[in-house]
Amino acid sequence: MQSNQTAELSEFLELVILRASDFRQMDVEKTMQSLRRFLLKIFLTYIKRKSFSFLRTFEIQVK
Repeated sequence: MQSNQTAELSEFLELVILRASDFRQMDVEKTMQSLRRFLLKIFLTYIKRKSFSFLRTFEIQVK
């Protein structure tokens, strides 16, 4: 894995951990809204950069 992709993966995982800790403090409705926005942001970033090779790998395995 290239260092750029490693850095992106690291940032992604850090966001996931931060979001998970935030979720515990919110009610269910707000949590779902936040999760939808977060997943949309990841998807749009993936579309824009197409550099999340780990997502592409997951995509191939799902198909």
